Amino acid sequence: MAYHKDIHTDINKQPENAYQEGLQQIREVDINEVISAFMQKLPRTVNRTYSDIQLNKKYFRVDKKYRGDRVEVRYDIFSHVEIIEIYSLKGVYLGKGYLY
Repeated sequence: MAYHKDIHTDINKQPENAYQEGLQQIREVDINEVISAFMQKLPRTVNRTYSDIQLNKKYFRVDKKYRGDRVEVRYDIFSHVEIIEIYSLKGVYLGKGYLY
């Protein structure tokens, strides 16, 4: 902490002030976009009879209109999975799947 407050001999400024002066623009990050970048993506087939998807020995209920369809499942591997996102194989969002 003391380093940032002392005058630096090479720049003749406090490092903290030099840093603040160098900032052109501060961009805010949408945490949901960051999480989606790290989501696990797996192909699955929706069960024709029960309209569900099996993932890690758990079953997730999905919309009946996707029975038998091949889809891509996306989920956050760093959290307890209760909801998954369903996409077409072309990347079109279709909806969510809910843990039974």
